[in-house]
Order: sequence, then C-alpha cells, then structure tokens
Amino acid sequence: MILYGLIVIFTVILVLYLFGFQNQINRNGGNAGFQSPPEVPGYVPLLGHVLYMGARPHLKLMEWAKRYGSMFIIGLGNYK
Repeated sequence: MILYGLIVIFTVILVLYLFGFQNQINRNGGNAGFQSPPEVPGYVPLLGHVLYMGARPHLKLMEWAKRYGSMFIIGLGNYK
C-alpha cells in the first residue's frame, strides 16, 4: 500500500514537472533562435495548396523551391 502511494506521488510530481517545463518552452517562443521556413501563400481551408498543384505537382513544387528555398511549408488537405 505504501509503494502504491509513493508511485502515485512520484507520477503526480513528474506530470507537474513536465507540464511546467512545457509551459516554459512555450513562454520562450518554442524554438528560440530558429526561424520557421516560409509558408507558400494561397492556402485554402480544407483543400490546402492542392488546387495550385495541377496535373504535374512536381513542377509546381520545383517552382516553389526556386522562389522560397529548399524548405517551405505547404498545406495538403487540412494539414500544414
């Protein structure tokens, strides 16, 4: 019974510690010092950038890579 109580107390302390650590990261801006990649404009809710891709999406992706660099954010469907 004592072991069960110690496990519960340890788990609660661990969860509170991790929750506080996560809040500290969010308060400091997440990845401080790192810049997120550029986002391609024209995102349409529920469709993303699928409408802009056309029949040959690889060509559109190459065009965006030339314009925005090798890393950029696009939306495919409802996900970015």
